[in-house]
Amino acid sequence: MKNGRPVQPRQPIQGARLRKARISRNISGDQLARSLSDAIGEPVSATTVYSWETNEHRPEPRVVEALARLVGIEPGYLLKNTARHAPPHSAAEHPGGES
Repeated sequence: MKNGRPVQPRQPIQGARLRKARISRNISGDQLARSLSDAIGEPVSATTVYSWETNEHRPEPRVVEALARLVGIEPGYLLKNTARHAPPHSAAEHPGGES
């Protein structure tokens, strides 16, 4: 148990998808870490965010949900090996990668 809650098993995420979503919204690793810390009530560092993006470590399920919400994608898109849950903000909306 952690903070009075049972600990859920950590699931692998598609780190590259997290990174792409974060960058496409012009959110730095530091900004995401601060926002995530506020959202979950625990400290998170940019190094931790980077470790998730590079698949070195796995976040807890509740963290996956908060991450997805903060970068504007579905949690399932981070968890699955499929593009079916692609972010609503697609490259087609911004040809050439520009906003």
